[in-house]
Amino acid sequence: MKEGISMHKEPTPEGLEGVREAFERQTEEREPYIPRPRWQIVMAWVLFGIVVLGIINLCYWQITG
Repeated sequence: MKEGISMHKEPTPEGLEGVREAFERQTEEREPYIPRPRWQIVMAWVLFGIVVLGIINLCYWQITG
């Protein structure tokens, strides 16, 4: 392999400067965290419970049926 040819180009500090600035700008523009409404959390747990009970019922039906 020739000395001047490289398969991988090493990042330079000058090249990384733009990446750092873009990252800082993105973190500054980020929206503040807004938690989900309580009714959505409750409904998610209710639906999860219905699914779990349905799976248990299906297994019971397979065993006894």
